[in-house]
Amino acid sequence: LKQDNACNDANHVHAVDLGLSVKWACCNVGATKPEEYGGYYAWGETRTKSTYTQENCQTYNKTIGDIAGNPNYDAARANWGSSWRLPTEAEFQELIDNCTIEYITAENGVNGVRLTSNIEGYTDKSIFLPCGGYKQETETANDKAYADYWTSECKTSLLAQALAYTARFSMLGKTEIASQDKIYGRNVRAVKAK
Repeated sequence: LKQDNACNDANHVHAVDLGLSVKWACCNVGATKPEEYGGYYAWGETRTKSTYTQENCQTYNKTIGDIAGNPNYDAARANWGSSWRLPTEAEFQELIDNCTIEYITAENGVNGVRLTSNIEGYTDKSIFLPCGGYKQETETANDKAYADYWTSECKTSLLAQALAYTARFSMLGKTEIASQDKIYGRNVRAVKAK
């Protein structure tokens, strides 16, 4: 995958300025290259685990609110520190609304989504979100088909406390912000202030 802002070093994550309100990391939390899936995290958890179930989900049926930047719940802040954090639902929507979205297979065979900025002066900047699917119990589901990323926000109504918002990109060309079960392990793409 040719990318001018690619991560070349496991100890240094590049922030890509797409001309939006925040900078986006060039790779997922737990990855060292843009096409690597990185870690899978249940919503509001900061560590990966071998099994993803309702019984071991620390945030299932809990009202927490927006966890952006909270090191107790935000996988980006807990693992990368500094000013990295989970993106909000609005920040993911801003990314979707202001980028050209291409569903591609990278040179190394990884399916994913290239988002290239449409903002004047930034049209040569892009990020790649690999289709890592999600972890359900011990299995990976829908890898190669979906790029499924947590936002920092969850539903707070009593009937929906088991759900949090994701940005979901399907290789079939569908892009949406959707509410998904907190218990499943999903990838995290971090953002930081400009």
